Amino acid sequence: MKKLLLTAMLSSALFTSLGASAMPQSDKAKFPLFRQLDLSLEQKQAIREIMQTVREDNSIYSAEKSEIKTQLESLFALDSWDEALAKDIVSAQSDARLQPSLNLAKAKHQAFQLLDEAQRAKLTSKAENTKSKKYAKAKKRKLAKKLKLSTEQIGAYKGIMTTQKNSLLAFKDEVAAHKSAELALLMASEFDEEAWLSLQNDFTATSNSIQLIKLQSRFAFRQLLDEEQLAKLDSLKSKKRDRKRA
Repeated sequence: MKKLLLTAMLSSALFTSLGASAMPQSDKAKFPLFRQLDLSLEQKQAIREIMQTVREDNSIYSAEKSEIKTQLESLFALDSWDEALAKDIVSAQSDARLQPSLNLAKAKHQAFQLLDEAQRAKLTSKAENTKSKKYAKAKKRKLAKKLKLSTEQIGAYKGIMTTQKNSLLAFKDEVAAHKSAELALLMASEFDEEAWLSLQNDFTATSNSIQLIKLQSRFAFRQLLDEEQLAKLDSLKSKKRDRKRA
């Protein structure tokens, strides 16, 4: 059984927002959904403990992540796109993320149970109505600036992302249905592990197709960069991973 590689954006946003309550006030701005909730001190402490536990539980899977990272580096080192190798990597990622993602889903469910009905309704409503397009565009502009992309590179980058966007449209309805089904499991009074695993298994083929499209876009983007820009890009990604671990 393979795991959904594409974490459902809505449920992920919910848990990320929950985590914001356990952080200093200065960090809350990173999680706008959560600012609308008024959590008690007991809720904040409980969520902090849930987050810490799932981080510790998932830390044992670092070896698998390292192996996949090595495979990705091999792919990115090629002069041309290798479809077969890319599919193998996506499949390996899907398998490797099954148990960590199950642990995270259980943690999301546990955290969600701490909210009262009013808080659940408010958080769900905010999550469903959050628009990410402006954030995505701002993120791309920020990356282009940090890498000092030329006008030609920016144009090519936009072309790559437009192609990706158009390719992903074919999966829009299926992704929406999957998000809705996963959110229902997270909101249930009891977490149904068997149903969650079945849901992910049914979505594996679609998830892998989506991730293959995104991986090809990453490959194409890296092909645009010179050695200095590639080093900068890898440094930015490394720093991002370090922040997530912190």
